[in-house]
Amino acid sequence: MKKLLITGGNGQLGRAFKAKFNSRFHLLSLDRNELDITDRLKVESVLKNFKPDIILNCAAYTNVDGAENNFDKANKVNSYAIKNILSEFDGLFIQISTDYIFDGKKGPYSELDISNPINNYGLSKLNGEKIALEMSQNLILIRANVIFDLNSKSSFLDWVIRSLKNKIEIFVVNDQFGNPIWSVDLAKIIFHLIKNEKRGIFN
Repeated sequence: MKKLLITGGNGQLGRAFKAKFNSRFHLLSLDRNELDITDRLKVESVLKNFKPDIILNCAAYTNVDGAENNFDKANKVNSYAIKNILSEFDGLFIQISTDYIFDGKKGPYSELDISNPINNYGLSKLNGEKIALEMSQNLILIRANVIFDLNSKSSFLDWVIRSLKNKIEIFVVNDQFGNPIWSVDLAKIIFHLIKNEKRGIFN
């Protein structure tokens, strides 16, 4: 049974993958408090002790608006931290990226479309993609779009439902289009890619 490490394990995708496929791997899921991927020594220690065959990197700075004023922090997590992992690891690396690496002028985007981020969040994730592609030949890079779940504070869908139930007025953009995906479905896609030994970029 292969060893699989999930970073950012307390997020929507990390929880969904663990719940669905815990029995298919020797699985270790660590949240930010257990493994800060920006801390190279902690990353080294976990990799040395657990010796994973696969890493599913769900750790990320995801505050799109916050990244405008905190680019260094966003870039540290979404980009530079990947170096910490791949400097010590040559197994299958699964990086979760985003459609924010594009400029939004068209869509849906294909894997061959040219990236052109228009905000700091998108730029930080694109920087992470570049590092992953440069450092790993054993890579699955997934550009997800609007991951949602139920009973999760970080889920847009859950926020809308809770707000409406509590009769709280909400304000959202009216000029943005997306292809939402349930975290469980994305977990199934990732498992399919692993099982069928797929590699490369997947939008």
